[in-house]
Amino acid sequence: MDVNNWTQNWDVLGTIDESGGQASVKIVSRKLDSQKNPKFLKVLNRQSDDERRSRFHREVSSYQTLNHSNIPKATETNSEFYADKSYKLYLVTDYIPGKTLSKYIESEGCIDSKTAIALTLKILQIAEYCHNNDWVHRDIKPDNIILNDDNPLDPYLIDFGISFNSQDLHGFQTEVGQEIGNRFLRLPELGIGSPNKRDPRSDVTSICGILFYALTGIQPVTLLNEQNQLPHQRNDAQTALTSILYGRQLLAVFDRGFQNNISNRWNTARDLIIKLSEIISQSDTLQNLNDSASLLAQIRRDANFENYSRLQQQRNLIARALRILDELFTTTIASIDLHFDTMQRSSDSSTQNKKIYGRGIRTIDEQIEIWFWFVISVIGTELIISIRHDEAESEILRTDAENPIFDAIFQEAAKVKFLTAIRERLHPQ
Repeated sequence: MDVNNWTQNWDVLGTIDESGGQASVKIVSRKLDSQKNPKFLKVLNRQSDDERRSRFHREVSSYQTLNHSNIPKATETNSEFYADKSYKLYLVTDYIPGKTLSKYIESEGCIDSKTAIALTLKILQIAEYCHNNDWVHRDIKPDNIILNDDNPLDPYLIDFGISFNSQDLHGFQTEVGQEIGNRFLRLPELGIGSPNKRDPRSDVTSICGILFYALTGIQPVTLLNEQNQLPHQRNDAQTALTSILYGRQLLAVFDRGFQNNISNRWNTARDLIIKLSEIISQSDTLQNLNDSASLLAQIRRDANFENYSRLQQQRNLIARALRILDELFTTTIASIDLHFDTMQRSSDSSTQNKKIYGRGIRTIDEQIEIWFWFVISVIGTELIISIRHDEAESEILRTDAENPIFDAIFQEAAKVKFLTAIRERLHPQ
């Protein structure tokens, strides 16, 4: 095979309009293929340019190294001879039928929020795969995303010509004095003089730009304009974004995604995947709940009201029993006809179905202090009341929780408990 002449193995099926591009592109099929299965042919235009040849080989290396279902695979190339200018470099890859994202938006208009987020998630997954395999694309833009069969849910990422691979051994690295990236969204870290041109966060920021473009049809161009506004804060974008589904949540995504300082942006593709997935998950539940009545109805459907109602009934019953005990304590102490200071204290041991509450008295000379702890609990179907004094606990009532009876027997038992303890402390034997 003559590796300097692609025409030896391939027939042209059609051409693709890529005016102004860095390569001539055609749809081809292998000469011996009776089915004429289409492939994509790319022939470098500026064959004598060392940097263009190096970039071409870099792109081929990415297609040969990366194995992702939404990155085209290389079929044939002679890019390994990129250093020898006698070879006319070409590359044959999978052919992806469909428009680029930019052409799709031009012809079909903006994409609805749900589809735009799904598209963005797919691109983030591709980028995450690349980053995990030590590749940074650095040129993610609508022209480098092909929608398979014009389906926004099946995007392919192409053109790795200015990508960076940390394992790259070919020695053609972009210089600090060069600006890389694109005019779709110029990032400060990719500008002239920046030493930080190999950061995966740049790809994530560009993908935020893709989401923004899919929703609005507006190219973000720069992170900050002359008015110091982020892309989504500009008048034309605000009008488009505030009226769409998930609009408010997406503004928060862009707040972080379009920060001028790279350290303040989304740190990884995974971080943004999680955030966008949360937005869809949460909003799907509430997307039809645009008024308070609908929200209230949804809350009532979702909540376990039977359990809440039972717990509230228990709480009310315990509170009622506590009031009765407190009144019994107060009237009993008053009936002694001696002056005591009364005290009260709550316990940290209380739970949803159990209340522990303390009442105490102290003689006026502060020589004697007596405490009683009311232990009120609902266990199963019963309300149980005990009084604890000096580590000894006596049950004084066990009654049906649904229809409790606080009868004279219970009241007498409580008074006897109070008076007995007071007598023992005041007149010890």
